[in-house]
Amino acid sequence: MTILSPNIPQNLTIFNGNMVSESYIEYNHIKNMELEGVDITSSIFRNSIFEKCKFTNCDFTKCEFIDVILKNCDFSNSNMKENYINQSEIISSKFVGCNLEESSIKQTKINDSNFKYSILDKINFNNTEINQSDFNSSSLSECLLKNFITKNTIYTGTNFFKTRLKDIDFTTCEIENIVISNDFHELKGMIVNPYQATILSKLLGIKIASI
Repeated sequence: MTILSPNIPQNLTIFNGNMVSESYIEYNHIKNMELEGVDITSSIFRNSIFEKCKFTNCDFTKCEFIDVILKNCDFSNSNMKENYINQSEIISSKFVGCNLEESSIKQTKINDSNFKYSILDKINFNNTEINQSDFNSSSLSECLLKNFITKNTIYTGTNFFKTRLKDIDFTTCEIENIVISNDFHELKGMIVNPYQATILSKLLGIKIASI
């Protein structure tokens, strides 16, 4: 699977504007910005870099991030519901307690980022790769995973209710205490290692005897 890198020109303009009043931002480098509790709904960000920014309890509902890099940013406890994220990269960033419900994430790489306690229900993941990140106690219920790759990522206590995990390779990840349906249909066809198979067997009520 090939994921296209964000299309970002070398010479970006340093952003000195007002994030709240400008609904369309393109070809900008947004650095060291700190905002709390502000409304940035329905804004469009294209061909830009966010670096070392902190947006706490902000409202990013229905925003678009296209050809964007989010690096060392903090969106903790912000509302990013119904976002559209395409051909972007999320690097070493925090989304703790963030609400990304009903978003669409396409052609995107997520690396070394923290999504603990986040809400990612009903997200459409398409051509997405997640590496070395933390989804501990997050919710990925009723998601659509297409061309989805994840490596070395923590999914301890994650809610996968009604999310089909068929053909998803979790062999390098942590997947203990996950939440699924009573009929366990989410597990059908998922790829796990022998240790993970033992852990998941407990959900099925299977007891494995020692040899």
